[in-house]
Amino acid sequence: MRGLWPAVWVWVLGAGLVGCRESRVTLPPPRPVPPNVQLLYPVDEVYGQYTYPDAQLVGEGVVLTVEGRAYGWDRIEVLVDGRVVAVTRPGENVLGPMDLSRRIMEDYVNFRVDVRDFGTPGRKVLVLRAWNGDLSRDSPFEVVHDDLALDRKARAFANLYWQGWCVPPGSPPPSGPPAARPGSFRMVDRTIYFINRDYPELQADVLIAKWTGLRFIPVRDSAPFPFIDLVKNPGGGPRGGPTNTVGFAILSGRIWIPDRLIEYPRWIRVGNLVHEIFHALGLTGGNEGAFSCGHPKDGSRMDISGPRYLWFHGYQQRAAHLVYSHPPGTIF
Repeated sequence: MRGLWPAVWVWVLGAGLVGCRESRVTLPPPRPVPPNVQLLYPVDEVYGQYTYPDAQLVGEGVVLTVEGRAYGWDRIEVLVDGRVVAVTRPGENVLGPMDLSRRIMEDYVNFRVDVRDFGTPGRKVLVLRAWNGDLSRDSPFEVVHDDLALDRKARAFANLYWQGWCVPPGSPPPSGPPAARPGSFRMVDRTIYFINRDYPELQADVLIAKWTGLRFIPVRDSAPFPFIDLVKNPGGGPRGGPTNTVGFAILSGRIWIPDRLIEYPRWIRVGNLVHEIFHALGLTGGNEGAFSCGHPKDGSRMDISGPRYLWFHGYQQRAAHLVYSHPPGTIF
């Protein structure tokens, strides 16, 4: 057992002795070693397949959640331009094991640390520094602090996925009533009531508020517009979307959660809630039907073919701020 160094008993048999005598040797404690760190986001050093270049694009208002696992650490810092801008310790900001399909060594502890300060603009190297007492090990990774590029990417994302009607780039807009044309599809207000009678411990709304700047007010019963209602769904999979709309404005949404989902680890339950709440907020047209451009294939939490982690890239966060700072029906 690590940290416990019991004495080693050595039994010495003497020739011709009726019994035996014992001597006791005390082993010295091991020398401390620096932590071992593996990043998973925004660059993947764990599995080697989940690095998405656009995930490294950051700017003002973005929350970059650096994620990974480490062995033998008591705190982790993130440094930007030589300054410590974020700190986490074991047990903070963690939802559980990152991947059920791969056995994570029990000595590794997952970490998630939020970075909001990226210093001066430009391409730069951030340093994740893991500490074990007075010993440390650095894991550098690159980000691009470029607000203009972030804004261009966010506008393209909003125009393609945060729409009441999907019009792929280069396609002519459809004719018909206002609801059958492009325009941002969003809740009527930035303050949204979140009716959650059964699963208040999941707090998926807290994550979304961090990424989007929206304000969620948790309640257990009825609420005025706009609201999102979380209800049990005995059969089928989790799903969510708007339930009451006027043109491009969403008055209410609903999330259906199957009972079997509650048996999964917390990070999976929260991840499913995050995905469906974004549908209720208008992302991907609130559904996967005729009005939707489908799910993005970018490794984010909205990517149903991706790694299914709790990632919401910087340009998606900027898109959320953009959509919810303009009236419903806006084209960016």
